[in-house]
Amino acid sequence: MTTQSDASVLLDVTGGVGWITLNRPKAYNALNTDMAERLLDAVIRCDEDDKIRAVVITGNGASFCAGGDIRQMIDSSASEGNAALFLKTLTVSLHAAIATIAYMSTRCFRRRSSSWGRRNSPTNSPAGRPPRSGMPSGS
Repeated sequence: MTTQSDASVLLDVTGGVGWITLNRPKAYNALNTDMAERLLDAVIRCDEDDKIRAVVITGNGASFCAGGDIRQMIDSSASEGNAALFLKTLTVSLHAAIATIAYMSTRCFRRRSSSWGRRNSPTNSPAGRPPRSGMPSGS
């Protein structure tokens, strides 16, 4: 599944991995409000797809991400008289995306930890011994 190539954020799912690409190479992938919202949308789509086991965020072009889009902040400040509104809008979307990624990571860790614990409990280890730290039973 791939979004349009002219979009500021691309999503491609291959082999259980969601590849999110920041796609404003001429602006060194500087984040503007549209890009932040699209990034959040892509992360949510990854979270909702049970087939996705990992997410990689990358940047198209020479730079991963140059930070916030200063041009949009200046334009926003000139038109609305308030740069803080731009920063708040950008920050809310980015924080939501980061929180969603953190939630996905925590949920995945819990799922793996609980299944590892069941498989490697002392009753399932060789000779009833507790498994060695970090090692699968039977190793």
